[in-house]
Amino acid sequence: MSRLQKLFFFVVIIFIVFYLMGGPKVFDFFSEKKIDHQYLSLFAEIAGKTKRNYFENVQPGQKFPGAYTGMLRSLDKSSAYLNPRQTAVYDLYRSGTYCSTGIYGVRLSGYFYISDVVKDSPAQKAGLIPGDVIKTVGDNSLYALPYYQMHLSLLSAEPGDIQVSVYKKAAGKTIKINLQTQLSVSSARVKEIAAGKLLVELPKIDKTAVKYLKEKLKNTRPLKLIIDLRRYSGGDFASFLEIAGIFFNDRLLQPFPFPLTLKKKKGSREFLLGSKDAPDYKAVVIVNRSTIMYGELLALLFKNCKQGVTLIGAGTPGFISKLKQVKFDDGSSVLLSEGFFLVGGKNAAGSGVTPHIELKNKEFANILDRCTALMDEEQQPHGK
Repeated sequence: MSRLQKLFFFVVIIFIVFYLMGGPKVFDFFSEKKIDHQYLSLFAEIAGKTKRNYFENVQPGQKFPGAYTGMLRSLDKSSAYLNPRQTAVYDLYRSGTYCSTGIYGVRLSGYFYISDVVKDSPAQKAGLIPGDVIKTVGDNSLYALPYYQMHLSLLSAEPGDIQVSVYKKAAGKTIKINLQTQLSVSSARVKEIAAGKLLVELPKIDKTAVKYLKEKLKNTRPLKLIIDLRRYSGGDFASFLEIAGIFFNDRLLQPFPFPLTLKKKKGSREFLLGSKDAPDYKAVVIVNRSTIMYGELLALLFKNCKQGVTLIGAGTPGFISKLKQVKFDDGSSVLLSEGFFLVGGKNAAGSGVTPHIELKNKEFANILDRCTALMDEEQQPHGK
């Protein structure tokens, strides 16, 4: 074999090894990087020319975060850019101790629609009710912002004043109101509201809630539960899995164990939900448009119960994903949906959960009496 033939043979061998070890992916990687670089270069060029040619001084640190907001808002319902103040408040919100006006809501038609108001909160004392729409907070319009930017604008790290402009549907006009935020501690609570009937309030799905529910429900059987899933205030996926084990057994959830798929960029993973140790019970589950994220995913499981469970309230917004927070050196952060859930093979973040019994806003005033009456019926409606 000549020297030239040996060289040719060596090159061919190297090419084959390169191909088998993912050569096309390497080419794709560099191609993708080239495209990314083109877009980043365009963004930098637009930013530079805007700063040079706009009729007034443009401070990138103040103006350009709006571009990040628009980019992330275009991805899905959950992803958002949070400035340093919003990031600090979000960290407190996740811990369950923050200052609030008592307003819960959802992004609807570009604005913040009030879905719930906490009893005796600053918002209730100011006359705000479900159905009102918040248009601005301070001098900033909420229009078209991502949900978390809207929600966090109504929270604070310490007690303070927040001015809002609110469209009052009943009056047909927009008014300005000053609200004082006050300390809000979100935690699970179980209390007996009638003989043999327990109210389970579950605004937060975290390790503390798991421990508390296990302790409160372990020796109380048989159970009649009113489970309130309104006013969701954060949670984590590991705790959701444990709470599913507290509430669902083979007599309630079919198929059992129930398959839940978390689909991420690098593949999918299936989790089997439920526990043989979960008690039997009859339950009425309260939901509304502030039943989001893991609260909404829990409501979806209750909707799949074959018997003994009735959902009552208002439809949930289809606001479910597994969020990841990525922080930056300046104190800001982004919330990114790193995965979504498949329930029964369908994306859970869609049309939301429609309760068996739908209520109008004014009917929520006597919701516990309605739930108690349902409990007293000999057989649960919608049980299958």
